[in-house]
Parts: sequence; C-alpha cells; structure tokens
Amino acid sequence: VSGLSFRSVRGVDMSDLEFTFTHTPGADDVVGDIQFENDLIVVQAELELDLYAANFFASYGVTDNIDVSVSVPFLHASLWGQTFAQVQVFGNPAQPAHNFGTTDPRLDATSEASG
Repeated sequence: VSGLSFRSVRGVDMSDLEFTFTHTPGADDVVGDIQFENDLIVVQAELELDLYAANFFASYGVTDNIDVSVSVPFLHASLWGQTFAQVQVFGNPAQPAHNFGTTDPRLDATSEASG
C-alpha cells in the first residue's frame, strides 16, 4: 500500500490559499469607470488531498515456460475543502451591487468527496 497526502503544491501551502476575483469591464471596456466595477471577491481556501493505492496480484506457473498472472489495483482518493469568500465593496456599501444571494457579503462552504 502506498499513500500520498498533498499539503502543498509547488511550495504553496494548500491550507492557506487566497484568490482575488476582479470585475470584467462594462460596456465602455474601462474597468472602474462605473464604481461597482472596482468590487472584488476575495476567496480564502483550505484543501486536503489524499491518495492511496494498493495492488494485489497472483501468479501461477502452468508449465516451466508459461505463467498466468492476475493483478487487481485498488485506488482511493479523498479531497476535502473549505472556503470563505467575501465581496469587498468599493461602491456604495449601503447598496452593494454584488452579493451571494443574500444581503450578507460573506459566504462559507465546506465539502468532501472520496472514492
């Protein structure tokens, strides 16, 4: 059985990832011309990836020159993630143009998958 646990990728700690999403320009192709185009979505994420592999095999010698073998690999992968996202409003904070479906500019999410 072999196993790998990824806690960093290319030296970047996967428990402290941060992404910043900017607005695309409006009709005039100038970002920030309309004040809400300066709004940002900042996402902080934590990821864990675990991989396990095992290989079971059997071999039987039929004759001195012929062997029959069977190999069955087993793989298991597990991915866990947690995110926190927030809209940073640069326009009118009393009437934000961007949200996550509620008036709260923050969103938390946790998910897990394995197989």
